[in-house]
Formats: sequence, structure tokens, C-alpha cells
Amino acid sequence: MNDTSTRVRRVFAELTRYPIALLNVNADLESDLGIDSLKRVEIGAALLREFELPSDLALPEESVTTIGELTRLIDSLVSGVSPRMTVGIKTLPRTEEPGPEPELGSAWRRALGETGVKKDAWWRSAAEDQNSNSTVDLAPHRNTPKRHIEGTHRGTVGEYSPDTANLWRDGFAWASAGNGKRHEKPFEGKIALVTGSGRGLGSVIVDRLSDLGAQVIVNSFHSRDQGEAKAAAIRDRGGKAVHVWGSVAKIEQLDRIFDEIDSRFGCLDFFINNASNGIIAPIDQVTEIHWERAFNTNVVSLHHGALRCRRLMARRGGGKIICVSSPGAHRYIEHFACMGSAKAAMESLVRYLAVDLGPENIQVNAISAGPIKGDLLAAYPDSERLIPYWESRTPSGRLGEAEDIIAPMIFLLSSASTSITGAVMAVEGGGALRL
Repeated sequence: MNDTSTRVRRVFAELTRYPIALLNVNADLESDLGIDSLKRVEIGAALLREFELPSDLALPEESVTTIGELTRLIDSLVSGVSPRMTVGIKTLPRTEEPGPEPELGSAWRRALGETGVKKDAWWRSAAEDQNSNSTVDLAPHRNTPKRHIEGTHRGTVGEYSPDTANLWRDGFAWASAGNGKRHEKPFEGKIALVTGSGRGLGSVIVDRLSDLGAQVIVNSFHSRDQGEAKAAAIRDRGGKAVHVWGSVAKIEQLDRIFDEIDSRFGCLDFFINNASNGIIAPIDQVTEIHWERAFNTNVVSLHHGALRCRRLMARRGGGKIICVSSPGAHRYIEHFACMGSAKAAMESLVRYLAVDLGPENIQVNAISAGPIKGDLLAAYPDSERLIPYWESRTPSGRLGEAEDIIAPMIFLLSSASTSITGAVMAVEGGGALRL
């Protein structure tokens, strides 16, 4: 292995925190390492600094997909070999202060793998999580950060806080008790895996499950930094949380996640299948690769994950599996053909799993969540037109908040729902009622 390769791998290791042994020269930047586009730009800028290359480069008009190809590219630039087809690029500012994202040429974007959805990555080892302190006692809910939510009546705006959360928390805690007694933390002692919980809805789910006493396993892939920060924030306020990093879309990665759960906890009570991936675009832009990604993330991962859960949950006498679906599985939603089809297949699998796992006291259900306000919805294609339209279809004239999804999810996880399995619960504000 030449000196250039060693230096390139060292830069990757420093910026990704991957074990150096993982950074094989044939490791694919997209499918093997799963580094998001912003991180790739950061790595590219660091490589330019490492090899003292100018900020305006002539790059070959070719796709660079592996560390080995990137090494050869750097070698050619350092040696002064001029590629036949060139394009200029701009690099990130050489300063620690945040600056505007650079405008990059197409060849450099492909060299860093900016386009495409990543499916695979090594994930954080147990040794790195030894300080997670998964056995500490939970602190009072008063330390939970507040967050603004829209009220459920007349579009009023209120504050979310542990006090207002008690309105639904106590109701489900009372129902879960079975004897009319209220439990402050009905999920105390429960272990819950929530995939795709570094951001968005999954992030809120792990917060609430932690509030109710559960030991939460935060999982992220593209949002690794956010996943680690979420687990740390839960621990800081007295909750119990660990972070596992990996893609659910590839079986070997999913197996590593469940192997870690098995070695760390030996069992599992709740599996929230929240991670999702699929192109949001007109149907004529959907390719074979998009179908593969969508079905691997939404359907194949549920099948394999449920079978791994089966063994872990058997040690607890049963468990609960909940999948996050969408009204797009049943109704036409613009730009949602790929995702809607995958969600429909997932809901069908929910019914099969409910029957096959039922004898082992495992309930499998889905929540069909309507559009949820937030950054992801704002980034939806043509959102400025579609969001007001979706709001107009709901009887209340508003879209849902993440908290609207959490309450029925808590109910399905509670002992009050033991006779409910194979069901798809619509939580979309009635927006699907009007044709």
C-alpha cells in the first residue's frame, strides 16, 4: 500500500471515526461506508489540504466510487498528470468558522459520491459505548426540554412539556396497569429499538419512550452525529440510551445491530421499525435502484428484523413490533409512487408477521402516519403548493405533529392493546377521508 493510500485512509479515519482496518481501498464510498454528502465534501476539502493541492482543480470527468479510485485520482493530481476532460471546483473555506456550502462541479460531486442514497456502513462498536451508563436511574421529567407543538383544537399553539405530556402518558399508564393503578413509568425495565431515530419522528419516539422509563436503543445511519447526540442528551437528563450505527437496508448491517443488542442486553421488548428510504419523485424517474433501496429499507429489513426480534423477545415472553407506514400505501400522493408501493408491501407483511409471530405473544401493528410538519416535509417536492392542499383536506385544517403519532404508538406498546395485532392504525387527521 503506497504512501498516498495510507494518507487518504488516515484522513477518512480522522473525519469518520471508522476503524482504519475497515477503510479498505475497495470500500465503496456509497454502499460500504455510507458517508453523507456533507461529510464527503468535508473529506474532499481535507484531502486537498493534506496533499497541498490548489483550490481550483482540473478533475477527470469520471465517477470515483472507492477509496482506491480516489487515491489514484489524488496521485494523478499530485504528479501533475493532466486529465483529458476537466472541470474546475471550489473547496470549502480553510477556516473553522462555518461558511456557505461551496458550489461544486459535477465531476467533484461524483468523486465524493454526493448523489445517491447510501445503504451500508460499519457501525459503532460496543467498546465505544462503554460509557453509556445504561443502568442509571431516570431523572424526573421536569428536566426534559420543552418543544413547541400546535394544539389539537382550533389551531391553537401551546407548549409541549412533561406536564402536558402527562395528559396522555398517565392515561396510557393507567390502562397499562390493568388494575386501575397509575404507573409513573409504565415502560420501566423495557428495552426498545427504534430504527432511524437520529432525527425526525424517530428522535421524538426515543425521547418519549425514555420519558416512560424504557431503555432506548437509538439507531442512525446517515445522521450518525445526530444519533449519538440524541443518545447523549437522553443520558444527560437521566434516561437510559445507547446508540448503534448502521443501515437496516443491508442484512449484514442489520445482523450487526441485533448482535450488539443480544450481547449487550440479551433480550428486546419493543421494535419500532421507523427507518425509511425511497425516492420522492414522479413515477417516470423511479429506477430499478430506487425500487431496490425502498424495498430493502421498508420491507426486507422488517422481515429480517422481525425474525431476529422473535428470538430476543421470546426471552421476555413476547414483545411488540410497530411499523411506521403512510396513507400513500392506500391513496395516491404526488411524487410518492415508489415509497407508497413499498409501504403497501410493508403493511401486507405486517399482517403475515402478526399471524406467524402471534403464538409467541408478539403483536405486530402499523401506524399510518400522515404528513408531519418539519424540515423533511418542507423539503418535499413542490411543498409550497402541496402542504396547503394537504391541510385543506383535513377536517381540522392542520397537519400533524410528531406528538400526534406518539400517543397511539404508546397505546399499541402498552398492555392495553394485547388483543390488537395485524392492524394498521390511521393517524392522519382525517385527510384521507375526502376523495
